[in-house]
Amino acid sequence: MDAADTEKKIEEEQDKLSKLEDAKAEQERVEAEKEEADKKAEEAAA
Repeated sequence: MDAADTEKKIEEEQDKLSKLEDAKAEQERVEAEKEEADKKAEEAAA
């Protein structure tokens, strides 16, 4: 395993991490939208 292999491995791991963070941010956004919709539904029902 040389430096180039190590560098490539690090880049792959960082890419995976970045994708995970993007997915987590998307999930949080979806949950926030759902809460907002629930709130509006409650207000409409009130």
